[in-house]
Amino acid sequence: MGGAVYRPGDDISSLFDRADAALYRVKSSGKNAYHAA
Repeated sequence: MGGAVYRPGDDISSLFDRADAALYRVKSSGKNAYHAA
């Protein structure tokens, strides 16, 4: 699972992009993990 926390100045696109990148980092590292961006 990947997730992102809202940061001042974020819009929906930047928030989604960080969450998506976190998800793919977890997928490449194996199963049963979480990464927050």
